[in-house]
Amino acid sequence: MENSHDFNTLTENENGYIGYCPCCRKYNLAYKNSLFILNEFEFGAFQEMLENRVGILDFWTSHGKEFMMRTPLKNYYILWKESEIDEVLEMMEEIALLVEAHRVVNINKN
Repeated sequence: MENSHDFNTLTENENGYIGYCPCCRKYNLAYKNSLFILNEFEFGAFQEMLENRVGILDFWTSHGKEFMMRTPLKNYYILWKESEIDEVLEMMEEIALLVEAHRVVNINKN
């Protein structure tokens, strides 16, 4: 299977990246072993969930994880450290103006 999308990396660090595919109009937010593929609305909603800790429960583990986030899949959760949530939010905030610009351009295309 070949992938011929024009993917643009918008920000990256040692633990992940955020990129945008103008063909699909989707953001790829990769962090450690997770990949979230989100449209503009979902990207903003996910950022708001992380900022406000919506659906995130305290869940201390012996491995340093402090929070558990529910997913739409039954019995599948994402474990986070506070610092990991902060790092993902920092990446999302770095590209906030680009996300807003894409949203405006895509609204005008429809």
